[in-house]
Amino acid sequence: MKKGELRRKFFIAVFPPRDVVEKVEKVMLKGPRQWRWNKKDNLHISLAFPGYLSNDDLDRLKDALGKVAHKAFDISLRGVGFFLDNKNKVKKQQEHVLWMRPDFRSDIELKTLHREIIGLMKDAGFSYGRDDFSPHMTLAKIERNEIDLMKDFASSSSDAKTRSWRCGSIALYESFSKNDEKHPVNNNGKGSKYKKIAEFKLAM
Repeated sequence: MKKGELRRKFFIAVFPPRDVVEKVEKVMLKGPRQWRWNKKDNLHISLAFPGYLSNDDLDRLKDALGKVAHKAFDISLRGVGFFLDNKNKVKKQQEHVLWMRPDFRSDIELKTLHREIIGLMKDAGFSYGRDDFSPHMTLAKIERNEIDLMKDFASSSSDAKTRSWRCGSIALYESFSKNDEKHPVNNNGKGSKYKKIAEFKLAM
């Protein structure tokens, strides 16, 4: 990264259509208000995390992602679950993650797509995040002392689902920091903290 160049943070993801987001929001509205719920404009399924990139790195990453050959597929979300936070020792980071996960077929497709993406990123010399990828859409971050309430909500929402939608592309997004004027906290809470930088079509 060149001296004086702004640090810009990126990730690769699939964002659902608006009506699917609205369906997921209805599930979220049934939960306790004190939880740190994701904004509906930010709901997505992450695929890889290249992290901070220079402008030159960004161009190279676009070239790499342009080689994705995975075929388009359908995605639908089924049920609510959670990841337990058993590792973080810093108090402010001790949070469980509540999510909706793709159904069985969608899960297989997303995991296969993930493997192809990180293979291309490795070949191009990029970091990519976790190897133990588990496709999901994060709904909320929850304090560790509310695990029983979280379990009850997940159980009562086990039949929650969305319609199937066609995943015909993946996209590269920039994640704004809180000191960026485009971040919602600096814009009367409006808008998304993510911006689509480039989109890559999947094979038909």
